[in-house]
Amino acid sequence: MGLLGALVTRAIARPSREILLSRFAPLAPEAAACAVGAVRAESAVELLEQSRAVLWSQALDTGAVRALRTADAPWARRLAEVAAQLE
Repeated sequence: MGLLGALVTRAIARPSREILLSRFAPLAPEAAACAVGAVRAESAVELLEQSRAVLWSQALDTGAVRALRTADAPWARRLAEVAAQLE
């Protein structure tokens, strides 16, 4: 699961990244199920989170956040708060 970020880089257009991720979507729940079967619930949650976080973390690293700060500073602060809570 940790390699998804390397496979789905920002060099690829967002729609193409979403298509790539959808092809690997069954992998996360299968990996999590294996972790649960091995009595490693914490690892299961981490595996699911890793796959979910790929596009989110890339979005936070883009100019979109800077643009939001310019357009609507209160919403940009709220986004920063939510992002911090998710980490």
